[in-house]
Amino acid sequence: FGHAYASLMLGVRINHVVVVSPKQGVGGFVSYSGQDSSATGLMARIYTALASRAMERIFLSENPLAPEAVMDITAGPSSDILQATKLLFNMLHELGFNPGGGTMERMGFDGPFRYANFSDLPTEQIDKLGRVLREIEDFMVADFMGMQSRKWYIEKITELAREGAMDEKQFYKLVGREHPKSKESMTRQSLIEKDFAKVVRSNPELKKALKQKIGLFNRTTLESADLYQQVFIGILKKHFSNDEPKVGSCEQALRTAS
Repeated sequence: FGHAYASLMLGVRINHVVVVSPKQGVGGFVSYSGQDSSATGLMARIYTALASRAMERIFLSENPLAPEAVMDITAGPSSDILQATKLLFNMLHELGFNPGGGTMERMGFDGPFRYANFSDLPTEQIDKLGRVLREIEDFMVADFMGMQSRKWYIEKITELAREGAMDEKQFYKLVGREHPKSKESMTRQSLIEKDFAKVVRSNPELKKALKQKIGLFNRTTLESADLYQQVFIGILKKHFSNDEPKVGSCEQALRTAS
């Protein structure tokens, strides 16, 4: 549920969500629709990957916002940590999406040929990546707790569990959101749509969906995407540059949101 709800909130499109194991050794999962290679799209996927741990903290810990809350959850989302780590590493060290970093490909291969032999990242850098993901997770715990009531989550998770699986349209209906008929990406759009408005065909149903409010914070998809990007950039600046982050804590971000 956490993966699917974060996807809906940030405009990441899915095919379906499955909460029963399809085969031994495989837990429930979300099947994502398409690949958004923009920086915003990759950032959203990091958030959705960590959403399972955030939701576990809310329901398995008496104090979800405490650092010790991670001692109350399960190892179930371990594959999600792998996915989030891979996405974050690629964003920062392969694709140049770090505001406080450089632009460089670090693998050292051009097809099958090695052109350089880079040393492994120092331990300090690895620790920074871990702290970035933990602070993203902490923010999501706080945002989820403020977004809906505990009773609401219990009702929706229970209904999803009884169904066992839902496609995207069914999940949108579950959480009271009108489903856009297209499969276009709903992540934060670039300025190109404004600059080329006269030649790029617009989708009125998608625009309508992007304007829908959700949760107790009454935010649209684009407003959530903007907030989550602001938090993401603030966390990166905190750990990877000497600049003061614009958003220094979950509390500041949530005050902005409300």
